[in-house]
Amino acid sequence: MVFQFPDFAVIYLISAILCFMSAAILWRRRVNPGSTPFALSLLSLAVWSFASIFEAGAVTPEGKIFWSKWQYLGITTVSPLWLLFSAQYTNRFRKFPKILQWMIWIIPVLTLVLAFTNEMHQLIWTNVTVLEDNFFIGYYQHGVAFFVHTAFSYVCLLIGTIWLVVDVFNGEKKESFQSVVFVISVILGWTANLIYILQLFPIPGLDITPITISFIALIMVWTISRFHVFDLLPIARESLLASMQDGVIVIDPNGIVLEINPAALTISGYAGPHPVGLSIWEVFDDFKEEIEILRDQVDVTVELDLSDKNGKIIEVQVSSIEKKGDMLSGLLIILRDITSRKWIEKKEQEQKAFVKALADTAATINQTLELDEVLERILDNVGKVVPHDSANIALMNESGQARFVKVNHPEQYGRDDYLTGLDMDILTIENFRIMADTGNPVIVFDTHAPGQWTDNLQQSKWIRSFLGAPISYHNELLGFINLDSGKVHSFNEADADRLEIFAEYAATAISNARNFAEIKFYAEEMTILYEISLAIAAGVGLEKTTQAVFRQLKRVIPVDIFYLALYEPDTHMVSYFMFRGNDKRVQIEPFNLLQRPSMTRFVIEKREKVYIPDFKAPDAILKEHQIIPIPEFEGRTALAIPLILRGRVIGALAVESEKVNAYSSRQIKLVETIAQQATIAMDNAKLFERLQQLAITDGLTDLYNRRYFYMMLENEIDRSRRYETPLSLIMMDIDHFKKVNDQYGHLAGDNVLKKVSELSKGLLRQADEMFRYGGEEFTILLPETNNDMAEIVAERIRNMIEETTFKTKKGDVHITVSLGVTEFDDSFKNVGAFIETVDAALYDAKKAGRNCTKTYHHSLN
Repeated sequence: MVFQFPDFAVIYLISAILCFMSAAILWRRRVNPGSTPFALSLLSLAVWSFASIFEAGAVTPEGKIFWSKWQYLGITTVSPLWLLFSAQYTNRFRKFPKILQWMIWIIPVLTLVLAFTNEMHQLIWTNVTVLEDNFFIGYYQHGVAFFVHTAFSYVCLLIGTIWLVVDVFNGEKKESFQSVVFVISVILGWTANLIYILQLFPIPGLDITPITISFIALIMVWTISRFHVFDLLPIARESLLASMQDGVIVIDPNGIVLEINPAALTISGYAGPHPVGLSIWEVFDDFKEEIEILRDQVDVTVELDLSDKNGKIIEVQVSSIEKKGDMLSGLLIILRDITSRKWIEKKEQEQKAFVKALADTAATINQTLELDEVLERILDNVGKVVPHDSANIALMNESGQARFVKVNHPEQYGRDDYLTGLDMDILTIENFRIMADTGNPVIVFDTHAPGQWTDNLQQSKWIRSFLGAPISYHNELLGFINLDSGKVHSFNEADADRLEIFAEYAATAISNARNFAEIKFYAEEMTILYEISLAIAAGVGLEKTTQAVFRQLKRVIPVDIFYLALYEPDTHMVSYFMFRGNDKRVQIEPFNLLQRPSMTRFVIEKREKVYIPDFKAPDAILKEHQIIPIPEFEGRTALAIPLILRGRVIGALAVESEKVNAYSSRQIKLVETIAQQATIAMDNAKLFERLQQLAITDGLTDLYNRRYFYMMLENEIDRSRRYETPLSLIMMDIDHFKKVNDQYGHLAGDNVLKKVSELSKGLLRQADEMFRYGGEEFTILLPETNNDMAEIVAERIRNMIEETTFKTKKGDVHITVSLGVTEFDDSFKNVGAFIETVDAALYDAKKAGRNCTKTYHHSLN
């Protein structure tokens, strides 16, 4: 038997596995009503899906029939099993006569027998056709027995579904949802089968019923797992209450206590008259504020902290009770005393959080030497063990002052940059001075108490308690770590001890970072100079060399704007290669340096380094309005270095930042060193670009040469194909040019070639390009131009040259040109074929007597 399994056969496999798994799960719960027939029906679906795999893969009619017979093991048993399941699940099984329970299997058994003996009578299938062009799907023509069984199956499905629908309207909310899921599942399968029988599916012969089974199986598995559909029935209420050690309260919809066990009285601390018959709100009136959150709440679990009133923390679980008919409905309230557990959990959590925070801080210090990252992690971890509203770290600077460098929750101060932008010496504040002098933490329990707080800043009025610890390393004060709170007495001695440990970690991190920063800066300085030297040696052009310098430079200093300005002393023109910090190019048109003020002009005229810490400072040697404006950039700091080569200023290198005084003396020195190397790099790059230009340019006419013509032609052909635009080519030859050289001399001939190229280029668009093809031959590329338009251009050139008098020392010269025109077509196999057509057109022009234009037409050749 030959198989060719289609891709969708994997859905049958998934369906079979899901159905078999669901059947196995239910089989273990078969003591419950409906579980056995439902498990068997899932097993039938599994058989159906499994056989469908091989039916879909069979490529012959015989193979299709063979596996369709095995499908009928599942098809014939699903419907009666569904009817039995529905009867048991809705408690109708006792009304279901035994004789009828057996009779419902007559038609399925007969159908199964007829299926396996179909060759003798063809009552199930009269014919099957394999659609080879459509996944080898079997197209079945059915006999009368098939439709009899189908009608019987639909009757069973309909009766079972109606029973479940009735159960939806009469059953409990949870059980009703389960019934709805089952009904929807059956309707899905039913609908899929109807689509197949009525031949409504777009793919003829494809039975999507087993495919739908996979989705149905998923629904069944989820419903069984999520809602415990076939779990054991709940035990009696009396036994449950008797065995529970938690407090249990039952109330009616009006809040009247119907039942309460002794555990509930003990846990709640209630000492009044027996609460049965009283309102729950009256019984627990002492806790009305705490339990108000439970009013009108159903199916919730909350924790009530009553430690201020009875010293307990109680977990309250509220669940709905709903019964059918006239039975009681109300709420079940479970009380659990979790005071000891919560206290132990709190202590354990605090200790675990502290240990974890220390471990995380230590790991961060070991894993990274980035100080900013370490300090941020320290503040985050402090927040996990010492509650506060805001935290900050202040570090000492070179001048012996402390400045805030890291702030958590800065919004407490009114704006995010308040502390980091605060221009003051915090050592003048009493609390910091005490920590600096003693080396010990400081706690302020109440900042409003006399003599406890010396910070009179308006933005700090919200602080009611403070905890700070000095950061010291080998008796050197490095800074402070501080916590603020809006509540009095927020901190204690244990908090101070913990904060002191974090301060020690911070000291280690700062020391490591400083040592690493020195080594890193030196190493990166050497790397940068090496990389720039490589760029110099590579000779890759001005723009790439500039980018290489920029990439290396911004590794060690903050750069928002970087540029290299190239200066031509002879013309005083200056051009820019300028980039933003995100590597985006900033376009600055070249201009005459003497015609406008600029940073470049300033540094070139001074011929020395210029550093402006702040353009807005009153004593700034260059003001904001004197520099070239850059969109969406407001520079505050600028550093510019002149590029001097062999005594001549050839440009300037500059970096700018939006921050004030952004560069240290060491960084400035590094930029100066880079500028010296950049000077050599720029000179080499300019030489490289000049050599590149010479390699592709004709020295006599300044037109691109034949080599570059072929490069451009391939690019334009690719572009023409990609955008489906026309492309034309003109080839031009000066008529009898040898006579000009012979009669007037080769110098005159050269002047004629130059003049012809100038005249022709003057008649072309900016997008057009002219090339010297060789000798007295020229080619012109005309993008987005068809034959007719190209012929007009060619005629303009021909007329212009014919009407022009060329002056030479030996007299006036009149020349004519012959031109060939062609348009690119996809029929050309390669570039050579394209050129051959224009060459053929030029040959036709010469053959026609010269001084004319001929066009190559594809349809005529």
